[in-house]
Amino acid sequence: AGTWSVTDSNSNDDTINDLDFNITFTSPANYVELTDDWDIIERTDTKIRLVDVSGGSGGTDYLTFEKN
Repeated sequence: AGTWSVTDSNSNDDTINDLDFNITFTSPANYVELTDDWDIIERTDTKIRLVDVSGGSGGTDYLTFEKN
């Protein structure tokens, strides 16, 4: 269970690099860690690839959703 939205962090720039994919999971517990605002790095009709750079540790996480 959860929600998602896409936001534009700069209204003067309409490129994909300026969009944030916001994910909020409430369950299952394993998915709660994915709750974040992700940057979109690729989007097609069947796939979306996301990246998140951690502010604290500087680590980079990648997440891909693909439609069968």
